[in-house]
Amino acid sequence: MTLSLSTKYRRRRVHSPIVLAIAVAAAAVLAMPPPADGGDEVLTVRTSPELSPEPGLVRLLIRLEPNEANRSLVVELDSPAMFRSSLITLDGDAAPSTHWLEFGSLPAGKYGVVVTLERAGDTAVTATDSFLVVR
Repeated sequence: MTLSLSTKYRRRRVHSPIVLAIAVAAAAVLAMPPPADGGDEVLTVRTSPELSPEPGLVRLLIRLEPNEANRSLVVELDSPAMFRSSLITLDGDAAPSTHWLEFGSLPAGKYGVVVTLERAGDTAVTATDSFLVVR
């Protein structure tokens, strides 16, 4: 069988709805403006998962901007049924910028998470998040 050069290398383009949807979503994300604060937050906290069955287990991802003035992180979990806190000492700008904490055996309830970055000179920065433990 002999094929001409033009038909041998001709490709058929297939555009499925899924491929088009992914392309449109990717273009939309890339076209979004940066956060209003420029994305350079000094301190952030994220909980995972946001909804957990009892007894609850939650992981916290804490990110902070390295700074010589950083002294400690105070992490607080608060609900009507319980309160837990942890203190992490920091070595200024030599401290890691990412911290993972895990809290387990949490009773059902809505929890507030408050992370406070304490700095030299009696200044502090706070970040918050929340999660839910259900029966």
